[in-house]
This record gives sequence, structure tokens and C-alpha cells, in this order.
Amino acid sequence: MKFRPLSRLDRVLVEIEHALGTAFDPQPACSRPSPALGIDEAPLEDDQRRHAGGLMRVNHVGEVCAQALYSGQAAVARDPTVRRQLLEAAAEETDHLAWCGERLHELGDRPSLLNPLWYGGAYAIGAMAGLLSDRLSLGFVVETERQVEAHLEGHLGKLP
Repeated sequence: MKFRPLSRLDRVLVEIEHALGTAFDPQPACSRPSPALGIDEAPLEDDQRRHAGGLMRVNHVGEVCAQALYSGQAAVARDPTVRRQLLEAAAEETDHLAWCGERLHELGDRPSLLNPLWYGGAYAIGAMAGLLSDRLSLGFVVETERQVEAHLEGHLGKLP
């Protein structure tokens, strides 16, 4: 069976579907098991649970934004190899998004109500970086990942 190439309208609709799924799907499908499987949960007081839930909500927003950044960059990438790499990175981040969602649920918390806004802003930033150049876009990815690592290290130090 032969498929026709996607039109611009098709690509826009695919992007909209991805954005809606990322911003609103409470449990996206993931391709890998959670790294938390088999780890017993430590008992938490109510205030500790709320604090951990708040930190996890921030992490979940970060994963929503990662999806948007990579999608925005991929949408305007000039080099098909760069586009593919960005889409692969976004797919990997889907697992992180799902794991954060699982943990939010375990903590009795919810995702941010502003996820659609966060997604839109991050998508625009990613697209702007990508429009400048593929090389700058990839550099942006590297620096973003560095910032995320530092952010997560800070969160680890705050968890009960």
C-alpha cells in the first residue's frame, strides 16, 4: 500500500492532536516500564505528600514543555535527520510524562490546569529556536537538558 505525503493541513492537524493529547491525556501510553516499579513507597505525612505532589506537578509541566519544545523544533527543522532526532527525543519524553502522571496519581494530586498554556508557550519557543537554524536548535536542546538536570537535582534535595 502506498501512502501520500502529508499536506500542510495534515501536518497542522497532527500537531494539534499531539498538543491536545499532551496537555489533556491523564495517562499517555509509554513504551518502557516505570523505573519506580518494585520500589516500596515510604510512608508520608499529609503535608509531605502535598509537597511531593507539588514538586511532581512542576516536573509533569516540565515534561509537557519538553514535548512542546521538541515538537516545535521538529516542525520547522530543515534537515530531515534533525527532525527525526527531535521526534525521537519527544517520544522518549512521553515515557517521562507518563511516569510523572502516574506519580501524581499515586500522590493523590493532579496535573497543572495551565498545561495547554505551558504547551503553547514552549512550542512557540521551540519553533523560534528552530527557525533560527537547526544547529542552534540542537544547541538549545543540549542547554535545556542541562537545566532540567539541575532542576531535578534541586527537587531531589527537597523531597521527604
